[in-house]
Amino acid sequence: MEITLRDKKNAIRAYEERKKKSLSLIENVRNLKPLLKRMRGRFASSIVNRPTLQKWAGSVRSEQGVLRKYDRMAGDYVAGYHDMYKDEGYAQVCIFDGELDYRKISEMNDRRIREIAGLLKELGISKESSLLEVGAGELTTIVPLAKEIPFSRLSALELSWSRLAVGKLFANEQGITLEDTIAASALDLPFPDNSYDYIYTSHCLEQIGKGAERAIQEMHRVARKYIVLLEPGLEFASAYQKKANKRAGRVGEIDRIIRRLGYNLVRHGLFPFALNPGNKTVLYVIKKDSPESNPIRCVCPCDKAPLELYEQIYFCKKCGVVFPIVKGIPFLRKEDGLLATKFDQLN
Repeated sequence: MEITLRDKKNAIRAYEERKKKSLSLIENVRNLKPLLKRMRGRFASSIVNRPTLQKWAGSVRSEQGVLRKYDRMAGDYVAGYHDMYKDEGYAQVCIFDGELDYRKISEMNDRRIREIAGLLKELGISKESSLLEVGAGELTTIVPLAKEIPFSRLSALELSWSRLAVGKLFANEQGITLEDTIAASALDLPFPDNSYDYIYTSHCLEQIGKGAERAIQEMHRVARKYIVLLEPGLEFASAYQKKANKRAGRVGEIDRIIRRLGYNLVRHGLFPFALNPGNKTVLYVIKKDSPESNPIRCVCPCDKAPLELYEQIYFCKKCGVVFPIVKGIPFLRKEDGLLATKFDQLN
């Protein structure tokens, strides 16, 4: 099914109308604020101070909360990927080549992947390079990307074991092999300093919220050459996007974090492709160019000491903790470790 000019105009008009209604709702809520401020009586205080409400508010963007949410969703992104290419007529309003447009989702995704691949090639990725995606989900970005770029080692790190397990099946189906698929936290990357040539994210930091600074520090520690972040930064956001991200507890201006850390931000601007026009993607490229290079291997997330492999177990001799490996995917969050100080002596 071909998309006509009339289809585009109608779809974009409908999108703009929905956007106006959303902004109107935000304005109405803003007008209610004076009234809500006057409602500071005993009842309002008791509701706000309820332990259950406070606990929920604090866990919305906690790592455990994000893990619980996305682990249960495992399989949804791969199913969506297949549907995208199965139904050639499926289209929606999106950001395409930097403009609000109405396009087939498969076409938008193909262009997005080629744009990322072109950027990595421009930054010098080659068949001798190693590439790590942090927050890889079900591998629906890194697998098609692997078909477009040269590399020597391809790795994926994701919080959810279930999503990685689904992603590995997807990768095999697509004829792509990843050397490493690791269930771990972006806040404590289980890799040595200066080990991966290139590291990138695709809408990962938005889920971390206040932990974004720590995640960027960890990626900078592990990277050798470049870090490419594709995230919904708020510095180019509309009023609606800023409000929505703030309500959801997502990260704010990532460029400020990068500059505050003193890192070399060599490229910064809107990325020309985004599925959701209300959540535009911003590109951040951090150059590191470390003269040092360490072999890629798994290290303990607690103290970065080398891990010893015992069949389906990783063991950290320094802190006496073991980490399980299930179906070839290591669990390498701090919280996944079990204290077993005599493990090596009994094996």
